[in-house]
Amino acid sequence: MEEYIYDIYQRLGNFFTGSNRRRLFYEFALLIFVSAAFVSIHWEVVIEANILFWLFSSMAQSLAALIAVLGVVIIFKYQSMLTREERLIEEMNKSTSALSSLGGLTDATSGEELLKNINRHLSDDPSKEEGPNTIKLRRVKKELESIIFIRSFLKDHMLKFSVYILAVILLNFFLLVLVPILTSFTILALGSLYLSLFLAAYAFFLVAKVIASTFP
Repeated sequence: MEEYIYDIYQRLGNFFTGSNRRRLFYEFALLIFVSAAFVSIHWEVVIEANILFWLFSSMAQSLAALIAVLGVVIIFKYQSMLTREERLIEEMNKSTSALSSLGGLTDATSGEELLKNINRHLSDDPSKEEGPNTIKLRRVKKELESIIFIRSFLKDHMLKFSVYILAVILLNFFLLVLVPILTSFTILALGSLYLSLFLAAYAFFLVAKVIASTFP
């Protein structure tokens, strides 16, 4: 069962937040809304005010909790990466390290600087015979590149994700104020509810994507 759920998440995530068939997915989502609007108008479905109050307030609280969870995950990951990066720098700065044995610079103070020092001693030719020191440097290089990539990813996207989620929370609060007006028009109530659910679902997929990217 877990595999089927994960497969559904992968496919929906690819359509939802990925680049493949994004337009088709949004067109399908619009078709669902039009169908729901037709059904609600034709059969005179009434969305009560207390339902809207409960849904909008619940989504706002859930999204606020989502930001808190995301913050905890990112802080933990940052601390873990920082600790590992410091250990790699300390290890490679030793006079007995693999980098020192190859005559490399051993005064790196950051992961980026250490990576530059390592790259100076690695060949791009895969057919070239490599010793144990070079093999070890390749392993360290791969780990440093992973750390630097994740840190850059978080730096570039975390603020955007947080601002987006906060905007959706504010939208839900705004819709809460408009509930008396929305309940007077079925199409407005349905449209605002669908929009809120859609944006909240997008936020959850974004957070899942960030966590999956930071914990490969």
